[in-house]
Amino acid sequence: FIAQELSHFVTNPGPVHFAAARRVLANIRGRIGQGITFHGSDRVLKERYDHRHMLLGACDSDFSHVGLKSTSSVVVMMNGGPIYHAARRQSTVSAHTGEAEVKAAAAITEILSSIVPLWCELTGVVHPPVRCLIDNVTAKKQVENGVDTPAAASYHKHVRYVESRVYSCLLWFDPVPGSEN
Repeated sequence: FIAQELSHFVTNPGPVHFAAARRVLANIRGRIGQGITFHGSDRVLKERYDHRHMLLGACDSDFSHVGLKSTSSVVVMMNGGPIYHAARRQSTVSAHTGEAEVKAAAAITEILSSIVPLWCELTGVVHPPVRCLIDNVTAKKQVENGVDTPAAASYHKHVRYVESRVYSCLLWFDPVPGSEN
């Protein structure tokens, strides 16, 4: 969290920011043998699909029924622990929950397009398609099968983007009910 906060001032740091950065480095130096580790149980990490040492994604959105912009939330996990999380306000108002969820699927696809090649470079192994949890069956069908209706014209570019990454085997979507996602 503090690294993210300090990154806001990277172009114009002041003495306060340098002092904070020194405190962070001193804290890390004092705890060099410690760290955040996620030791998920084999039962959890092999539930439904074995994803030990594999990336796992999840995306969701909060559809606003009163005409406000929705928020997309995405998380990428490894061994049961989050390695990336983002929540972004969508740039346009969604007409229905399927549209908001497709925009969230586009957000996780964008993130995985960067993280998967890095993972492959670090491990020297090709990562299989990343399992992404999604709780909207309509959005899942749209990004896997495409949609060519006039009602979907406003978010058609999101559908095409995700669909192209699904077909290139970057990721696949696994429908998981909202209470379990």
